[in-house]
Amino acid sequence: MSASIAVDPDRRGIGLQDAVRFLAELRQGSPLADLIVHCLLASSEPRESVDYDVLSAMTWLLPMVPGYTTSPVHARGLAIRRGVRIDVRATPEGWSSVGWMPDAGREAGAVEVGAASEALSLCICTAALHARRPQPAAA
Repeated sequence: MSASIAVDPDRRGIGLQDAVRFLAELRQGSPLADLIVHCLLASSEPRESVDYDVLSAMTWLLPMVPGYTTSPVHARGLAIRRGVRIDVRATPEGWSSVGWMPDAGREAGAVEVGAASEALSLCICTAALHARRPQPAAA
């Protein structure tokens, strides 16, 4: 893996914004990146963050996690499950994606990202949109 997760000693985990930056730095997908995407976005509700201890404890699952960052089929399926619509195009530099969330309304807007591969582009776009979505007010 060409990029590493920057571990901030004051933070105990990786959040959606961190994941977007991490994925954008990758030149190719990896099992660790798949696990991060799985933990943050594949659950019934996207998480804001996942503890590093939890990620470390889940590494035994790496062979069983779908290849979100290596398979456009898995990445697109995740985007659809998360309510994200994405238009992906090949560019001379790699792949470009424009994504939006039809159910989020106009205030959510659209996101445009570029990446080294189609699957990474889809994952980054999905994570970026969920990182931007309005958070419900605390009760």
